[in-house]
Amino acid sequence: MSNPASSAAASPAQQLLDRSFLDLRCRLLDLASGLDRIDRAAGAEAARTDPRRAQIEQALQLLLAPGSTRAEQIQLLFSDSYTDNWLDALRQGQTQPQLAGQAFREQA
Repeated sequence: MSNPASSAAASPAQQLLDRSFLDLRCRLLDLASGLDRIDRAAGAEAARTDPRRAQIEQALQLLLAPGSTRAEQIQLLFSDSYTDNWLDALRQGQTQPQLAGQAFREQA
């Protein structure tokens, strides 16, 4: 069975899919195997309630959504919001650890 994308008239999007498919498949398998290892390990229940796990699950939902801004949305999910005085606060030890992307999730 031949790949319809291999024709000379393939669209740029189809050409990108042809070039990226194996790499994307590999990354998905890597992600799945990482989550499987966590779920099989001792203490898996605690890991399932970890806020970072929730972030990963939110990122997976963003991946499933249509559109062309998934990378941006995932970057924001895992990023802290910008604060003008961050350096002063860091020097004074006034920063409080927070889950990256907290501001983005509160906006959503």
